[in-house]
Amino acid sequence: MCGRYVMSKATSDLLSHFEAKEVEGSPPGPSWNVAPTQNVPIVAERLPTPVEVSAVILRAGREDPMSALLQDAKRLLDKG
Repeated sequence: MCGRYVMSKATSDLLSHFEAKEVEGSPPGPSWNVAPTQNVPIVAERLPTPVEVSAVILRAGREDPMSALLQDAKRLLDKG
């Protein structure tokens, strides 16, 4: 259960708290157990003047940089 957290508020509450204008993507609902593979709202500032604050729906967690290399190697081994 490493890397899990609680998102107890709705995405609309997050938008109003940060005075964000919009959501890019389909916002998930509240969850008491957000896993690293689930989509979550991320608040982002864009720097052209005036500053624009919006929420983007992204996958929580991080990608292992070696995973793509390992998948390629597995495909090569499976073919032979």
